[in-house]
Amino acid sequence: MFWNTFYELCRKNNTYPLTVVKETGIATGSITKWKNGTVPSGATLQKLADYFAVPVDYLLGRENVPVPHDEIAELSACLTAEERRIVADYIRFLISQRKDAGR
Repeated sequence: MFWNTFYELCRKNNTYPLTVVKETGIATGSITKWKNGTVPSGATLQKLADYFAVPVDYLLGRENVPVPHDEIAELSACLTAEERRIVADYIRFLISQRKDAGR
């Protein structure tokens, strides 16, 4: 699951897995491990999530639609936890609408 999501993010961002791991300082041997089903550690997942601007949960297949977490993080200082959840849900909804419109 992780490998497929990672590979698809690379494709959508016009890059290659080797490029991503080199730019993020991750060992190049990790690519083979991921292809074989290994899931990266928490720190590595966070580096990749930051690189692609998606939540870690998206990389792990727990979310179907990537939420641009940078925008949500900027708002977090002035929003309650419930308000942050509502904003995240709304962004997911907007992204899903764009995907549906493109079909």
